[in-house]
Amino acid sequence: MATPPTNLDEFRSKFKEKGFARPNLFELEIDIPNATMHEDGDLQEWVTYTAKAANLPGVTMTTMEYHYAGRAMKIPGERAYEPWTCSFYVDAEFRTKMALYDWINYNLPSETGYHGDNSTGGQIYKNRPIKVKVLDRTKTSKTLHEITLYHCYPTTIQGQELDMAANDSIMEISVQWDYTYFEITKRSNPA
Repeated sequence: MATPPTNLDEFRSKFKEKGFARPNLFELEIDIPNATMHEDGDLQEWVTYTAKAANLPGVTMTTMEYHYAGRAMKIPGERAYEPWTCSFYVDAEFRTKMALYDWINYNLPSETGYHGDNSTGGQIYKNRPIKVKVLDRTKTSKTLHEITLYHCYPTTIQGQELDMAANDSIMEISVQWDYTYFEITKRSNPA
């Protein structure tokens, strides 16, 4: 068992080389399925640049009770994943917001009798992986930690408030996503 540091210098020496992870050093990779519907070829990059905040997703292990010989034994159940949220700055052309709105509309359009690409005769949902990367403080911004969320799709785009007095603010949107599961796809210490 490691002995805890006894003074401040010893504590600093433990973290001097790499320091602590910073919440403001992150990057999102969101593969928007309808990017070809938009004129800009750089929509994927644009979504990455306008990402303002995100979170690392949470997970809960449920507990099941197994009854045997008159006693209830607790055993691990299934994993339950929380919805994932992130927010974006809105540019003057509303590119990010419209791309996400189109994604929601593609999965559940408002027109009756139409769902996605009808050419195959079935329903086609556009669920894509999303990568959340925590970056290093160095100039190279190496990825320290990466989580990939699988089968993602946006479920909620929160409305924006318009306010005449907010002349020094940038409009933002908050988006909630559902997904099937996530994996840690890059660890800073694979051991």
